[in-house]
Amino acid sequence: MSPDVKTSRVLLLGDDGVIKNMQSGQVAVDHSTVDIATSRACSEAAESVGGHFLDAPISGGPGGGCRWHSSIMVGGK
Repeated sequence: MSPDVKTSRVLLLGDDGVIKNMQSGQVAVDHSTVDIATSRACSEAAESVGGHFLDAPISGGPGGGCRWHSSIMVGGK
């Protein structure tokens, strides 16, 4: 999970990022809250190397996680 969209894009889509280093069949899961354009770009990039991408933001914030009140909403192909 990263703190903002810019950081997520670097970590996932950068030259040394997760997706550029994926192998066919692997799945990248992003628990950050990002915009739809970033999720789509990650999905397309993962597909281009034979991988998969799941957008899975976590709701509830840090306090919710400590009290077991978080939800994960998962989207992908």
